[in-house]
Amino acid sequence: MKARTMDWSHRNTAVAPEHPVEVWTGYDFPDRHNKYSRFHWTWKDFTGTDFDQTTGKTELIEFDGKKWDSRVSKEEDNFDFIMGG
Repeated sequence: MKARTMDWSHRNTAVAPEHPVEVWTGYDFPDRHNKYSRFHWTWKDFTGTDFDQTTGKTELIEFDGKKWDSRVSKEEDNFDFIMGG
């Protein structure tokens, strides 16, 4: 997949051109055996993430063809990016 590296302080601003990335965005919780939901998360369910397995770098990356949601706090230009922590 391809993505853009974004500025953490100005999250709508790309700081690197689009480039290939490898990310972990597949979640299916196999031990639940679809008990609570049959939904299986893929990269299509996310706008971006903060780690590129290809480079081993923690950076804010926005997936190709995606944009952060504009209906969120304007902190750091756009506070859409949320990952568990």
